[in-house]
Amino acid sequence: MTARRSRRSFVKVVPMALGGSALAAACSAGQGAALPSPASAAGPVAGPESSSLPWFPGAHETGRRGSAKLEYANLPADGTLTLLNLTGEPGHVSHLWIAINCADWLGRERTEYRVYVDGESTPSVRSTMVGFHAADATPNANFATRYIGYSHDGVNNSYYSYLPIPFSSSIKVDIVNGSSSTAATVFAIADYHLGVAQAWGRMSRLHTFEQDVSVAAYAWQDLVSIVDQPRGTLWGVYMRMVGGDSSFNYLEGNVQIFLDGSSAPSYEASGTEDYFNNAWYFQTGVIFAEHSGCTRYDATAHVVGAYRFHVDDPIPFDRALRVRWQNGSSDQATVVNATSLRSHVWYYTAS
Repeated sequence: MTARRSRRSFVKVVPMALGGSALAAACSAGQGAALPSPASAAGPVAGPESSSLPWFPGAHETGRRGSAKLEYANLPADGTLTLLNLTGEPGHVSHLWIAINCADWLGRERTEYRVYVDGESTPSVRSTMVGFHAADATPNANFATRYIGYSHDGVNNSYYSYLPIPFSSSIKVDIVNGSSSTAATVFAIADYHLGVAQAWGRMSRLHTFEQDVSVAAYAWQDLVSIVDQPRGTLWGVYMRMVGGDSSFNYLEGNVQIFLDGSSAPSYEASGTEDYFNNAWYFQTGVIFAEHSGCTRYDATAHVVGAYRFHVDDPIPFDRALRVRWQNGSSDQATVVNATSLRSHVWYYTAS
């Protein structure tokens, strides 16, 4: 194949005139704002009652509203706190909010949600706060979308989520300290609705898959690969990439999505940043929007964090789902060293 000029070098040859972006202006308004106090939940309200999602069930019937909380709760090193434990009837969790104070930065990054639904012994959701909330591990950062968000301020971190977590008979939400040496102080709120067996269809059970891996130059890495599953839908993808070279050339790699065992991708991006609705190696830098955005951009260390939510462009599958990414493309730009990748995938299944 004829070698093509990388997009990074192309920009140098053909400069782009960038106009002001209404989206960038709207999103930048929240940057630098005062952090919310741990005593109140932050973020836009977007539960089932007000959702405009065409395939989101239960807009007219939400059941009995309830909530659970933790306040000044001690989370020992390697310890677990149970935020919510419900049994006996169907429902869904509509909102989670957590604030954590822990002096161990690595422990904060590794602190997890573990969500057990309908008596399962292995949690269908086992995610770090960083992964579940696309929360790049920077000392001071803020990020807010309709569905997830966070604020980091030194040792004080907070997170929110409006991803629905349905259940048929029971749900248990645990918070597990990722530090083996340092206790944490936790505030948390879980809002839920009970008593209505809604027709969630492909969205009956939330699952997550998270990994930290090193990806060799030009190698493909699965972000998620599941087979023999009931019907489901891909909800979203988050990636944080740390380039091993002094360039962003790893972004020339593509994201591919395979459905139901097909050998050909049902979707393929024309580059990494293209999948995240950006361009020219994330030319806008940090930007937050409802469906996609860039949560971290470091031109010196060649680090990018980005998310995409498949809310208005659902990707349904009937029995199998595979999402993969390539660390650069040899016919477009040179990648010599491995890229460090943290990825997190949200998806739902019918059971």
